[in-house]
Amino acid sequence: MGIEKPKYRRLMKLEAIRGLSALYVFIHHYVHGNPELAFMKKFFIFGQFALMIFFVLSGFVIYYATVYRKPNMGFGEFLFRRFRRIFPALIVVLLLTYVFRCFTSMQLLDFHFLEFLGNLVQLQDKNPASWFDPYWQNAPLWSLAYEWWFYMFFFAIWRLTRNRPAQQKYIVMGISLFGFLSYWFYPNQFSLFLSYFILWWAGLELAREWTETGKISLLKQFPMWGSILGMTIVWGVPAYLAYHNQLYDVLTQFPFQQADVMAWLKEEDSLVLAYFPFVQPRHFLTVFLVLIGGYIWYKLRWFMFDRLLSPFIILAPISYVVYIFHYPVIYLARVQRPFGNVWLDLLWVIPTVFVISWLVEQPFQKWVVSWLKWKGKK
Repeated sequence: MGIEKPKYRRLMKLEAIRGLSALYVFIHHYVHGNPELAFMKKFFIFGQFALMIFFVLSGFVIYYATVYRKPNMGFGEFLFRRFRRIFPALIVVLLLTYVFRCFTSMQLLDFHFLEFLGNLVQLQDKNPASWFDPYWQNAPLWSLAYEWWFYMFFFAIWRLTRNRPAQQKYIVMGISLFGFLSYWFYPNQFSLFLSYFILWWAGLELAREWTETGKISLLKQFPMWGSILGMTIVWGVPAYLAYHNQLYDVLTQFPFQQADVMAWLKEEDSLVLAYFPFVQPRHFLTVFLVLIGGYIWYKLRWFMFDRLLSPFIILAPISYVVYIFHYPVIYLARVQRPFGNVWLDLLWVIPTVFVISWLVEQPFQKWVVSWLKWKGKK
């Protein structure tokens, strides 16, 4: 008797996690962007944790919505659907980012057209050797570039090795290691995309096993999870050496000021982890812990999940724009302080973020979908 595969449906648990993660990042930036809320920082120290959850969820959803739902999808259709989902809202948010920065400065600022284009082609990041900064310091945009290139890497590997699916994870492991090594020999943004790809693919492997068997097993996932732990150690070696000032000569070869390097290395332990080269092992370790923690919760039959997280499903449909748009609004509130109080400003910050996110994600995006239709082969 064969194994009955799960029917394709909207996965509400993933939707709840997505909504919560977007809200958490929003609150995290508001708390950390306002000195008056310093006493709350200890409750919102997992902003990077939430971002890594997005990577894993994305890998799961792309496999589930592409390979499982429509296994014969060609690259043209895949690219079209990803473009339609990501870029219309992104263009609106980039323009809004500029508008809000002008409001913040109370003057017409330079548009930074080259940086705008760099963000449109998804080459932005906050790390040394990045080619473009997030547009007008809209910090969360850095992870969107990773997401986009993960989509491209995924489709190439899937199509080229579709008859050898068991080998795909090992190819990804090699790509991730190559990304790390090439970054240290020749610092560049693309190497970071390659190295981080394994984190996204971990979500894909979860989706692959779940759609094939209806369950998740530690045995099947161990190669991928073990490799992520291994990459944590690999990235941790230069971080350890840098912390002990043994990599100063190497670090100063990257395209940022030597004074910045020394400042980062001399900061308190709790702060130094937020910068290169310390943030990379944090990211990899975070995903490893997310996977282990998620598996334990899964074995506990998602005990209390619905009671704790199901309310956040309501935010899932607008979570993408909430994530990429909230930062300029928070920055405006911090600089201008229209109501003169960090708590009172929430009365306009929250509605502004949620209402504009809804307008972009719902009526606008629905109009885009109705206007941009795939006309290729069905």
